[in-house]
Amino acid sequence: MDEFVGKEISRIQALVGDKGQVIGAVSGGVDSTVAAKLMHEAIGDRFHAVLVNNGLLRLNEAETVRQTLTEHLRINLTVIDASEIFLTDLKGITEPEQKRKIIGRNFINTFQKKAKEIAAEAAGSSAAGDIEWLLQGTLYPDVIESISFRGPSQTIKTHHNVGGLPAAMHLKLIEPLRELFKDEVRILGTKLGIPDDLVWRHPFLFCRQSRRRTGSAPELGNRFSYLRYRSSMRSLQGCPLVTGSSYSKKKSRSGKANSRL
Repeated sequence: MDEFVGKEISRIQALVGDKGQVIGAVSGGVDSTVAAKLMHEAIGDRFHAVLVNNGLLRLNEAETVRQTLTEHLRINLTVIDASEIFLTDLKGITEPEQKRKIIGRNFINTFQKKAKEIAAEAAGSSAAGDIEWLLQGTLYPDVIESISFRGPSQTIKTHHNVGGLPAAMHLKLIEPLRELFKDEVRILGTKLGIPDDLVWRHPFLFCRQSRRRTGSAPELGNRFSYLRYRSSMRSLQGCPLVTGSSYSKKKSRSGKANSRL
């Protein structure tokens, strides 16, 4: 894993260059947090993390992520409230695949708009320059589920950060975790010094909830409020941070974690 970190940091530095800047999508989950930490290690303050509040986050999530990234990991973070845009566009949409496309498109549009704003604010300073790159915490399972490679294989489902991306994008993608599985990302997060309570944080996927439930997201407001409440109670009651993960299942069968890295 130490070798992976060194090689990936060198690859990012060569790709971005000495003055290049990167905007990054973060959600508070382990994947995007590990990717953001790795990017910050590579290029420092030239990395701009962005959390988009899509109206489907867990209770007090925006503030929690802000504290974690800025105060504990020293990562430059901007929080954007785009909840009205997301929920309005999802109104009346019931087909899950269509919802994925809408979510992916709105995320990219928000990041591209913010990238232009950051570049405009930095004009005339030592940090001047366009932002060409978008960091995503895409994992290998996201890729293989979203894309049919060859033969009789079919797309399982489109992830909003892979197959759900719009065809026309001004930003180029950097995905340092693209060939890793979830358990490997957790190991990497620990190596990078990310606190255990974040590395093993229980998943809370409101985007997934919006896609899998029938009806439109605005019509499910009460259900989302209930899920937010239950999730907050789970944390306060000290329930396990991770249940049913690939890591725990592999460990229970073999007696040790995946040692591929």
